[in-house]
Amino acid sequence: MQLLGRGKQELYLLKCSGSSDAEEQSIFLYSFPSTLVDVALILSRSLYQRIKLSVELAKAHLIVMLHLLSKCLPFLALVPSVASQTLGSFQDVLGGNENLTSFASFLQNYTDIYGALSWSRDFTLLAPSNDAMDRIPYTSLNTVFDSADRDAIGAVLQYHVLSGIRRTEEVSSSLQFFPTWLTNATYANVTNGQRIGLVQQAGDVLIAVSGGGARSTVTSRNIQASNCMIHIIDNLLIPPLPFTASAVQFNLTAIAGAFEAADPTDYVSTASDITIFAPNNEAMQAIGGTLQNLSSTELASLTDYHVVNNSVLYSSAFGNGTTLTSRNGQQLTVRVGGNRLFVNSAQVIQQDLLIANGVIHVLDNVLSPNASAAAPNLEVGTQAPVVQGSAVADVPFTTFLPCTTCTTETSTSATATTTMRTTSSTAQGASASRTGAAEVRRPNGLSGALGLVAVAAALV
Repeated sequence: MQLLGRGKQELYLLKCSGSSDAEEQSIFLYSFPSTLVDVALILSRSLYQRIKLSVELAKAHLIVMLHLLSKCLPFLALVPSVASQTLGSFQDVLGGNENLTSFASFLQNYTDIYGALSWSRDFTLLAPSNDAMDRIPYTSLNTVFDSADRDAIGAVLQYHVLSGIRRTEEVSSSLQFFPTWLTNATYANVTNGQRIGLVQQAGDVLIAVSGGGARSTVTSRNIQASNCMIHIIDNLLIPPLPFTASAVQFNLTAIAGAFEAADPTDYVSTASDITIFAPNNEAMQAIGGTLQNLSSTELASLTDYHVVNNSVLYSSAFGNGTTLTSRNGQQLTVRVGGNRLFVNSAQVIQQDLLIANGVIHVLDNVLSPNASAAAPNLEVGTQAPVVQGSAVADVPFTTFLPCTTCTTETSTSATATTTMRTTSSTAQGASASRTGAAEVRRPNGLSGALGLVAVAAALV
């Protein structure tokens, strides 16, 4: 280290030894002296000393500048690419895309959501194309939009916004689920927001999976705004329905009716964060004679064995030997054989079906709490039922489902009656035994509207 003194004021020049510490100290020391100090220091010396000191100071400043330049070069290299991308605001990017004009115009009618999208950061918008907006009258969402129910429509819009920046290249060929802005418990009874699924399929096709197994294709990707990422989709996303309404769509009315018969409080539709392993109607019908003769306690134990509480478990969480605890406290075991997935010995034939409060995995056989150790025989294609029983001609337990065409007659005069058709959330058979007539409650909001559509579609 060389000391250059000037009266009581001293300036230290630390010759760089090559070590990073010395280099940093040199930079630190020379980041403070001003030009006036340098000049005063030079003038206080003899001619020879002035020349020598000037050279030393020039070398020191050159070292500092070269070092700073070397540190900045990696960042300077990014300047051209960043400058070439003029990132507009969310409003500008959305409104300026000719394929999003209908959605942009519609969204502005919902100022709370539009405002949140304008000032929030780090989110991803799956924006319906103009064609997608034009198709609404021909989809299950038409009832919601036609009713102008702002709360329900707001829920649909929130379901199109993902938390965080999601670039399409991050999506894999395995179905992944991402949280959305839809957190209203009326429509999404899951922690941290209702999910949508994203999966990359062959041919570089990116699919978004929403409620009811609805599929939307991403037609334009990675449109970047200053505060978010936008992907354009060809169909609107449909928020998932409660379990009982979803059961109609997924051929699960027998197990849904069994849940209602065992627990009229409709636990499977109202509890938060649940996973349901649901036998399909064929599985229930194959042993319906036995199931219909179970006591209420036995039926409750059997249905509870098909539910896992407080956990939304997508298929990606399952590995060979994964154990789960069912609602009745007994163990379920997941097994993997080749490309087949089993719970105990029942095969999962549909997986990851979203519902308002969790997820459904459809089974080809009924589970039994009395056969928790059952394991599949991987040498055969179809597993034998663990519950022995006789088949029935009709799908069992459907009389316990919420009625869709209940008729209530109210006398207004000696000769006049008023008839009202609606959807009740009370099991028809159960309520009739308690009160003599089915209780009637009007459907409301998104769940009610979409539920009616689902039931109507199933009856066509």
